[in-house]
Amino acid sequence: MADNRLISVCFPPSQVLPPTREELRNGSLAGSRFPTNTLIAAQTWLPSICLPAGFTTAGVPVGIEMVVLPYHEPDSVQSGLCV
Repeated sequence: MADNRLISVCFPPSQVLPPTREELRNGSLAGSRFPTNTLIAAQTWLPSICLPAGFTTAGVPVGIEMVVLPYHEPDSVQSGLCV
């Protein structure tokens, strides 16, 4: 991030659409097998936040995760990335 002078990196928090309530109830997709991208920030110890980003055409909510360098959270707010 520093080499490219990036303030933040943004990407979807999950690799697929979230399961429906019905899929969760019948156990067709276990939570531990759900492919997420949130591990990126967790394993690098970088601060991050997941924010709502809208809905699919089917009405399923989707989000975006913003990852910043340590102690650079105020830079993200001042640049208008966190509104």
